[in-house]
Amino acid sequence: MKISNRLKSKFEDILAQFTKREISNFFEDNDIENVIEEALPDGGVRRALVKQYYKSIDWNNPTDVKNVLQVFADIIAAREKHNQDYGFGAIDNPYTEQIELLIINLRKDGWVYENGTITPIEVHTQQEQEVNLNVSNNPVVTTTEAATNATTNISADSEAPSVTKTSPPKVFVTYSWDGPEHEKKVVDFTNFLRKNGFNAELDKKLIQEQSAINFGKMMHQAFTDYDKVIIVLSIDYKKKADQFMGGVGNEYTIFINDINDSPKKYILVSFEGLSDNITPIGIKGREIVDLSKVEKQQDLFYKLLDQPVYEFAEVAPCLPVLETRKLAEFSPSTPPKEPFEIVKFLATSGNANISASKYDSVENECFIELRNTSGKTIDGFSVEIKFPCYLVENPYEFTHDGENCTIMTDSSSKVYPDQKRYTDKFIIKVTSRNYHKALNSVIKASIYSEIGTSTKEFNLKDVFITGKPHGEIEYLADAEFN
Repeated sequence: MKISNRLKSKFEDILAQFTKREISNFFEDNDIENVIEEALPDGGVRRALVKQYYKSIDWNNPTDVKNVLQVFADIIAAREKHNQDYGFGAIDNPYTEQIELLIINLRKDGWVYENGTITPIEVHTQQEQEVNLNVSNNPVVTTTEAATNATTNISADSEAPSVTKTSPPKVFVTYSWDGPEHEKKVVDFTNFLRKNGFNAELDKKLIQEQSAINFGKMMHQAFTDYDKVIIVLSIDYKKKADQFMGGVGNEYTIFINDINDSPKKYILVSFEGLSDNITPIGIKGREIVDLSKVEKQQDLFYKLLDQPVYEFAEVAPCLPVLETRKLAEFSPSTPPKEPFEIVKFLATSGNANISASKYDSVENECFIELRNTSGKTIDGFSVEIKFPCYLVENPYEFTHDGENCTIMTDSSSKVYPDQKRYTDKFIIKVTSRNYHKALNSVIKASIYSEIGTSTKEFNLKDVFITGKPHGEIEYLADAEFN
């Protein structure tokens, strides 16, 4: 196996933080000599020294690769010692993140670091299998039947329908220590996963298996040695993550740096619904499985098994055959014919208030007459009517932009050549307060169809009707308002 340029760069960045003597010792102690006879520059001396050692290595030679891997292992071991001296869990501890990032990048290249050595993943996996020969094959849920208990009240005896799976995925559940009730809920949830066939673990299980567990090692193994990591979100988890506090802050730093490179490894869950109160800033917008809903347990199982929810068809070898429409010859002297003639604006006078022989207000019930003049049958049309908002009592009942209200209606019925249609009726009102503005108002009608658009404007003063007490009819332009 080879070492990628990305992995070399990651270790170069860390090496450049050591002294020149320490850098030389890392390489020389592992039989790698600096054969580049060039003077080091005045600036960036340590990084330049690392690059000289890198140039001295035959990266295709298995022996050189083996020696370099031991250099890398020694660097991680040194940082583990610094981490221990600094104090694991301290808010400003820079070494925990460095260790995790180096180990994660090793795994991306197919290597595993453990106990001061680096080995290929397949060798490490084989060793694990030999140690765990007696691990039983547990059942896992694959049906759509929901489990009977909500996850917020998962008990240790919860089970779901199951079938056999030969190699249960290793799952680590991480969370914030928010208090006894929340911690018990996480323990019950982990046990629920184990009863459904997943090799799930959490800190409390590992703590009881060792008398003096190394929390730093446990944390970085959670991100490197498990197939899936479930992160249980809560209000306190968000607080600690956003402020990068303690163990939650350290693991959150690793998580947000690695999630884009490992998009199927991490699963965010919640026991208390979905809200911004539990979601750290760095992961807003990402999917969270809401386990307060029983049916969402099935979604979690699909993610843990990397099993698709839907089976999509293969992409067919042939695309649809479409007809290309021919364009008519351009003729600037022949204007396009509108599909509809907007014949006239029709109105009937409604409620009217009069004082001192003058109007205080008048309502009109209005509609518009259309006619199909296209010479073709039109399969449906849409009508848009715009008028000033002050002509209606409540503009918020309409679509409006502050100045004009809009009425939109659709008709799916066929309109045959020369056939007439009428729009839906609408009511407008002129009062003594808006009368002078109404005299200059325009009502615009637009008819949209598959073969074109027809538009016409009407001056309100010429179409709005007022009715006198004796029954005479006059238009707005001739009416008198108080």
